[in-house]
Amino acid sequence: MKRILSALVLAVVLTGSAFGLSDKEYKRMKSSSKAFRDADRKLSQVWNRIKSKITRPAESAFEMLKAEQLEWIESERDKAAEKYMIRGHDRDEAYALATDKRIEELEEWEEYMLSEDE
Repeated sequence: MKRILSALVLAVVLTGSAFGLSDKEYKRMKSSSKAFRDADRKLSQVWNRIKSKITRPAESAFEMLKAEQLEWIESERDKAAEKYMIRGHDRDEAYALATDKRIEELEEWEEYMLSEDE
């Protein structure tokens, strides 16, 4: 019973504000964490590359991707980082790893949706 209670307390603590990435924390990570800064830069590059390739037939798919990206920034990024933190990664590294995972997802989308445009 003590283990269950301890796990619940830990879950409540971990799912509170500790996981939400504020603008201040985002800026701190960009300035102090090379891994996060590199991942964030690459995410921007991939996103801009996708935006530059969009043609008329892919516009509606791109609008859905934009909405998904906003959701990722607002909540899914935190959930992904939380999983890495639970595995023992520090906060900066967890967010870098979550961002790297998102880059992979966007590159897969790009390959699937835009490979025939080239």
